[in-house]
Amino acid sequence: MNLLDEASIVPGFEMPRLGAAQRCRLQQLSQRVAETVVWDGVGALPRPDALVVVLEPANAAHVEALVRSLDRGSIVALPFGENPVFDPIKSKLVAHGLIGAEGAEAPHQLWWGSVEPLRPRTGIYRRDGALFVSCYARGSIPEPTLARFCAHLELLGLDSVVEEIATDAGSMMRGTDKIDFITRQLNVSMRPVFWIDPAAIVRQLPLLPQSLGCDVAFCHRGRGEIETRALFFRPTATTNALLEVWHRLSMAYPDLPEHFLFDQAWILTCAQRSIETAWLPGSYAECDPVIRGATIELETMARARNSRQPFDLDPAIDRRFGRAQTPEPHLIMPGTDWRHRPIMVVIRDVQAASARDVGALVECIASAFEADAGGFCRLEIMLCTSDDEVASVVRLDGEGWVVLAGADEWFAPDAFAALGRAAEAIGPGSPEHDGSMVADVKNSVVSFAPPEIQAPARREVTHPGALLRRPMGS
Repeated sequence: MNLLDEASIVPGFEMPRLGAAQRCRLQQLSQRVAETVVWDGVGALPRPDALVVVLEPANAAHVEALVRSLDRGSIVALPFGENPVFDPIKSKLVAHGLIGAEGAEAPHQLWWGSVEPLRPRTGIYRRDGALFVSCYARGSIPEPTLARFCAHLELLGLDSVVEEIATDAGSMMRGTDKIDFITRQLNVSMRPVFWIDPAAIVRQLPLLPQSLGCDVAFCHRGRGEIETRALFFRPTATTNALLEVWHRLSMAYPDLPEHFLFDQAWILTCAQRSIETAWLPGSYAECDPVIRGATIELETMARARNSRQPFDLDPAIDRRFGRAQTPEPHLIMPGTDWRHRPIMVVIRDVQAASARDVGALVECIASAFEADAGGFCRLEIMLCTSDDEVASVVRLDGEGWVVLAGADEWFAPDAFAALGRAAEAIGPGSPEHDGSMVADVKNSVVSFAPPEIQAPARREVTHPGALLRRPMGS
């Protein structure tokens, strides 16, 4: 049964606003199982072979009961995958995929996973369905190691391109060299490209990524750290956007670790494009030669760290749950008129609110900004679970604006137009104002949901928050 049809017959249920790519993927997932259900958050499933849509978090005991009732063919989908309240259920599952947010039409990030890692679906896959590529600087890799890499690709009958990148004498290959090489191979071949480190050993046919239909695929380590020595890309517009952001960050921060820069490029792209990511099983980036069954065996390598860290982030950022972490927004929308600096809406205390209420507010904010951006050049939406996270956002350097909102508040269609007028009144060079004046500004532009569309759990509030101006950058 079609997921949207299934959802529409649930009393009081309203499907979250999903984009075309997200709806299409959900429908494809529903066709692989016997039944599609919206989990009630209480217990086990009536049958294990199902697509389970989870819209609200549950306590640990109920999550455990759900997971125990799943079989290897079951899939759990989280339409509000950006919300940290779903981290506990993600921790019990193996991540399969994520489709990013894109504008007001797709303001959420769709996440799905299962009790077992991804595996190729039954079918016939051509060995030349993807191009296997690698590059290196002269002298950066021993000749026997390079010869071994090429020999294994040839033994498996894989179509490959392995090139030496011209660099200055004795210098290492720059991060942008690798990105340029991958981009060139995508543009020339017009087929999926699987970049593998030349020091690796390809033990088995790595056919899984090309069977998934994703834009990008990679492995991640225990804390979610991305492994950049085995990366799969499909030639799509969203892939090109990811590579462009990665290239710009690599140019701006050449001394930062490659995996961190790719992580930041990926999370920024997921906030702006409906890019589909697949998480490959650990056998595609196995670093322990003792473990048998590896598809791609990588060298054990301690990553170099650097003290220069943008936005006070740890280069080993925790990405276990496949979502943005404070102070990263999960949705970024460009404005149409660049009269004002960016504006960030921070939704507070999301763990104490209904996930559907938070999702509805995200949709409301995105729609209001799309209707009238108020002259702000960019909108960023962030979900915060604590006052400390809110404080870390407010302390960010930059000449932007921050709106603090509760999950039980509502943005009128002209909210950002009024916020733009408030920003003009305050002015970029005006002194700081006291909280009461700023709160009055906020009260004049944010309204609450009309009674007929208010959710039962939506509480009445008397103070909607404050419009803040970020401190000037140094």
